[in-house]
Amino acid sequence: MKIAPVNRFYRRIRDKTKSGGLNISRRGRGGNTMAGGAEVIVIGAGLGGMSAGALLARSGRETIVFERASFIGGRLHVVVKDGFTLDYGIHMSRFHKRGKLAEVMRAAGGRPSFLSPGPPEVFKDGKFFPFPSAPAELIKTELLSPLSKLSLLKLLAWTAFNNPDRAGDASLADALSGIDAPDDLSELCALLASTALANPYPELASMKELKKFLEQLLKNPFEPVGYIKGGWNGFFDLMKKNIESNGKILTRRKVERVIFSKGRAAGVESDGEKFECDALVCAVPFQDALKIIDAKHMSPPLVEYAKRVEPTCGVVVDFALSRPVSDKSGLILTPDPVTMGCLISNVDPSLAPQGKQLGTWLQFIPASRADEKEFVKKTQKELLDLIGRALPGVWDACEWKRELFTPVVDGAMLKVGQTWNERAPLVSPEVHNLFFAGDTTCGVGAGGDIALDSALRVSKLVRKYLRK
Repeated sequence: MKIAPVNRFYRRIRDKTKSGGLNISRRGRGGNTMAGGAEVIVIGAGLGGMSAGALLARSGRETIVFERASFIGGRLHVVVKDGFTLDYGIHMSRFHKRGKLAEVMRAAGGRPSFLSPGPPEVFKDGKFFPFPSAPAELIKTELLSPLSKLSLLKLLAWTAFNNPDRAGDASLADALSGIDAPDDLSELCALLASTALANPYPELASMKELKKFLEQLLKNPFEPVGYIKGGWNGFFDLMKKNIESNGKILTRRKVERVIFSKGRAAGVESDGEKFECDALVCAVPFQDALKIIDAKHMSPPLVEYAKRVEPTCGVVVDFALSRPVSDKSGLILTPDPVTMGCLISNVDPSLAPQGKQLGTWLQFIPASRADEKEFVKKTQKELLDLIGRALPGVWDACEWKRELFTPVVDGAMLKVGQTWNERAPLVSPEVHNLFFAGDTTCGVGAGGDIALDSALRVSKLVRKYLRK
């Protein structure tokens, strides 16, 4: 169905307004035209929303991005304090220059530059061991006994010959049980799942998602991760520049509801004002979608997904150090409990003042216990103790630390029943000008990669729709 251009849409709205119908804001770009309109409205200025908005604006589509917070970036928001540049946790980019982050930046006119961290390590029993980050390293690892390495070959064969796309998804625990895996192999696989899927729970981790990751890793064995040079501010500055070249970003503007008219998403209401659009991209976590989209405009499966989608949860500690305590620049993993950390300024020295050091650490917690305040406090204390054991002298050199509880690390945990083909579609089956982006959609990858992949694909879908 061909959608009327913005000006003809406004004439229809104006007539309705005169007769007591819909009231669209006329605050005025330049004071004479309606401020409340653009070809595309994007709700949410996180990774998915900013990426989709930037690519659409760059393609010539006038775009408005709404963000309820006072800042852009969402869970990737960057804070600068006392000369330290802090991400919101660990945010490495998978597959370096061949990954989704680099693809989005190039599509937005940027020249992505990445830094390679050092080799990952496992801190166990007071010692550090190399963590196998490539398939060949699994056979050499000290973390497995010779017998366990034979079991590993069985697991790889099980993974290769049991196609979860055809036979139904299985959990990592199912696969390990199927080969009667020794404890050390189960432990190593939990660490692999935590790095690949941000899901340290074998009973939940999806073999379908893990297999897809391993296939990607085989194609990019030498650059599994990278860190964007200069930190994530550079990425968001690029996205912002693109959006503001053909639109605007409205922060502190909460969207109360999406407006529907004649079977299409006609716009949004924010702070009592109404803004119209020809296409709408909802880039909020799908858990929040029903807060702004009336359930009657979504199919029952989508409504059910919005109600049941389970995020990854965790506690994060960022710490600024007055002096270096270690020269390690790779990911540091611990198996019990499963945590991951990094002295990120050893990867990119620009993130900390000269002679100082910046670190960040994450410990996963079950979503079912996220509301237990005492459990969260206990977990935070245990994490601080663990960091102290892994990095002796760290708390003596600490200038300050930031302790965070993050009820949403990744919007959708990569688990059985929540794989890419079971998450939210990129376009609504019922409302054909309503699109979805972010890490709770059917984008491919894990965490931020899902959001970036969804933005790349949604921007193409929106452009195709608007050309009809």
